[in-house]
Formats: sequence, C-alpha cells, structure tokens
Amino acid sequence: MFNKILLPLFAIVALSACSVNPVSTERVSAFNLIDYNTFSVQISESSEEVRVSPFTSAGLRNQLSEELLNLGMSISDDPDLVFTLSIGFDERDRRRSTGYYYRKGYYGPFYDPFWNSFEDDDRSFLRVTVSDASGNPLWTGIRSTRYVRSQLVLSPEEINSYIMSFVDELTG
Repeated sequence: MFNKILLPLFAIVALSACSVNPVSTERVSAFNLIDYNTFSVQISESSEEVRVSPFTSAGLRNQLSEELLNLGMSISDDPDLVFTLSIGFDERDRRRSTGYYYRKGYYGPFYDPFWNSFEDDDRSFLRVTVSDASGNPLWTGIRSTRYVRSQLVLSPEEINSYIMSFVDELTG
C-alpha cells in the first residue's frame, strides 16, 4: 500500500518543491511589469572590464531587449523602466599548492610534479536591476552564470537561457 500510493505522492511533492529557476530575487511589493510601457537596457560600468567579452555583453543586452519587446514594451530615450545588467566575479582566495606531494607506498615516498590543488576558476554572476525613471530600484535578480578562467564568454544559447530565467521571474 505504501509503495503504491504514498511513495509516488511523496516523490511528486519532493520534485515540485525543487526550484527550477536559480534566480534569487528581491522586489518592491507594488511592482508589476505590465504596468509599464517603455524601457531601456544598459550594462553597468563596473561590468565593462576586460574579463567580460564584448560579444557577451552585447548579446545579453540585445537578448533582454528582444524579450521585453516580445512582451509588448517599447524602447525609449525617456523610459518608464531602466534595466541594468551587471556582471561580476567572485574572486576568492585560492588555496595554492607547491605542486608536489609525497605518498608512502610500496616504493616509498613519491614525487608527482603534475599534482596541485590550485583552483584557477572564478565564479561569475549576472544581476538584472529594474529601476523607475527616477532611479529607485523596483526589482533585482541575481544568479550565478558559470566558472571562468581568463574571460567570460557565453554562447547565444547560454545567453538566451540566462535572460529567460530573469524574464520568467519578472513575469511570474
């Protein structure tokens, strides 16, 4: 009885409790996207660093603009809403290794020159902030994008996926 009824029910409840959208959001309670007609999209100045590919920045800006146009909004020089895209990196202090270790075994201590524990990747984050015409924030969402080494380069499919996760939260 338990296996036939309660186990599948428990599995459905457990799966529905898992979030499929990894965007962490914060909003003003009265904010509703459908109450606004015009927008502009900008990349924050701090995101214009060398580590972000200019193609990735332009792709994110263009994809967000396209999705907002699909929702019936229009681009304006004097917008009701300003969407700001920010890209940042989590550069933690990494554990550095001397590049060797000794292990005891059948042949005694062993030197392996190819082993190290140096973590060379930084986590990147994407934030979208929606502000009104006077600059007051109305909505913000942040999500991690990926680990990067030298620079953040996203494919068009990845850009679409990340922007859609924000649009789903905005309209949901």
